[in-house]
Amino acid sequence: MAGRVRRGAAAGVAVGVFALIVADLPGLSFSVWAPKMAVLMVLGAAGLPVLCMRATAGRMSAMGPPAIAALLFVAIAAVSTADSGAVVSAVVGLYNQGTGLVFVVALAGVWALGTLIDDHGRPLVEHAIVTGAVVNAVVAVAQQTVGLSSTVPAFGTHASGLLGNPIFLGAVCVAALALLGGRFVDEPRRWATPVVLVGIGIGASAERLPVLLMLGVFAAEVFVALWRGRLAGQPRRLARLIGFAGLAVAGWIVGSVLYPLAHGHGLFGSFAGGGGAGAIGYTAQSTVQSTFGDRLDIWRVAVTAVGKRPLFGFGPGQFRDATSGLVPLSLARSMGSTVFADGHNLFVEYATTTGLLGLAALVGWLVLAARRRRGRLVLMAAVLGIIGMAEPLNVVTTPLLFLGLGAAAIAPRPVMGSWHQRVRGALRALREPGGPSDRGGVPGGRGGRVAVMVCAGIAALVGLALVVGDVQYEQAVAHSTVGSQTAAIRFATSADHELFAWPDPQSLMAQAELIRNFGVTPAAAARAGLHAEQAVRRDPTDADLWDVLAEAQMDAGHLRAAERSAENGVRLRPFDTSLLNTLGFIARRQGDTARARYWFERSLAVIPGQQIVRELAVRGCVPSSIVGLFPPDERCP
Repeated sequence: MAGRVRRGAAAGVAVGVFALIVADLPGLSFSVWAPKMAVLMVLGAAGLPVLCMRATAGRMSAMGPPAIAALLFVAIAAVSTADSGAVVSAVVGLYNQGTGLVFVVALAGVWALGTLIDDHGRPLVEHAIVTGAVVNAVVAVAQQTVGLSSTVPAFGTHASGLLGNPIFLGAVCVAALALLGGRFVDEPRRWATPVVLVGIGIGASAERLPVLLMLGVFAAEVFVALWRGRLAGQPRRLARLIGFAGLAVAGWIVGSVLYPLAHGHGLFGSFAGGGGAGAIGYTAQSTVQSTFGDRLDIWRVAVTAVGKRPLFGFGPGQFRDATSGLVPLSLARSMGSTVFADGHNLFVEYATTTGLLGLAALVGWLVLAARRRRGRLVLMAAVLGIIGMAEPLNVVTTPLLFLGLGAAAIAPRPVMGSWHQRVRGALRALREPGGPSDRGGVPGGRGGRVAVMVCAGIAALVGLALVVGDVQYEQAVAHSTVGSQTAAIRFATSADHELFAWPDPQSLMAQAELIRNFGVTPAAAARAGLHAEQAVRRDPTDADLWDVLAEAQMDAGHLRAAERSAENGVRLRPFDTSLLNTLGFIARRQGDTARARYWFERSLAVIPGQQIVRELAVRGCVPSSIVGLFPPDERCP
């Protein structure tokens, strides 16, 4: 019975992990985020009872100390949420990103689920990760060759698989590669195809960091083999290890040339193209500045933000709120309209959003979770952790990092005695198979299993509502894009019932009302204002929402209210050219040309190439060639 329970737990986790990596509704959902977030919520909720029971075991269990640290991190994140400027936004996170408190809780739950996996169930979970990566690699091949723009569009010339971004495709593929080395060496015929395919996925992503980590995986394979004495007198094993590296590199080369070959650019297509053969040149020509330039700048801004709220931060998922108002003019000029909604570094992100207390709890959790862990899942977690030092938090790669630490094998305790005996014992533990652990089925017996199923069921209903709302929102965006504003409002209204925690549907309705009745009826502007006000109430830290509200109020003739709204947005984002220009237009309508010129000149200081704004700042009117875009009082006589 106990064996069946353990196997069932491993199978359930494996199915969930595979679903997390491949979940998508091509052509239906707004992005890949909502289906994957729904799966993550189920996995995280299922792990919460396990987490609590692990924590109550205390030091009697190898899982107890990291479980306590995980709960401490969740508790600090909850306090940070309550203390944030936008509690609802801090709970759910920004739409299409979702790294709020719910995400933090899900990470803790996923780690706890990993602790259920024993030596017999571990291969099943690893196979699920590899299979998910292979599926994404196959989709990437199709994106680069036949094209899937109507269902699963690529990221420009870069393939993204079912993960929405090339960097996450590369991350999942190199994580799978970390799990394939030993398998290929033991059974090369069986695992040759997956090795080639994940290599192709890394090449098709055209990202630099996964390529470097692929080389790191090869180095780790050689180091471990030498350390454990597996190459001495075993030329066949060495040959297979070389074959593993060779097949992966060959796959990467194939993935790198797919795009130019499929689009008639030849084998050595434009190196500047980024995708295809450009991926090779893109990697070879990389510099620290090109890779980390903006990141280093925004990390400096984040340090300033941490100094403003050092203990509990600005709230989970609120990195944009924490840093946007502190961005200097020089960085605003280089970034243009780009806004960093994420720290692009796990520790910078949580130092800013959950404070130094949250950062300390996170580091403690990671250290305790990694202590005495060994095996290929640790290598996978290390790969994903390194990617997490330079890329955003992600609904797939970040949970896989914590799952890997939870499910990794536990080495035997070091031998007690003198210091040299303890050192020898630790080294022996590295060279021998994983030792005993307290893993098993769901702790708490039948009651624990019922708690897991109830939590997972509730999360499944919430996740289903999220997916339904996301599908409706996609329809609203699609209709708005093609000019069907009435249909866009109808679908956005339906989406708002499910996505009531996010401001996006209300903001879209406001913009659709403004576009549908542009310059016609003040009543439409009033309706737009009501939608925009509702959006701002849901997230008062989003400068873009204040801009939409200001435009609606301006069109309705409420110039003083519009000015206050735009100024609220500028306080959040001082160098946002859209808000600065809005303030300039408001001042012109108020008859204050000097103040209008002040706002237009501030906008030009950020982006000098705005021809229309320059005409307004210098001549005070818009040239006749573009008068159709502006009301009569803006036009030159």
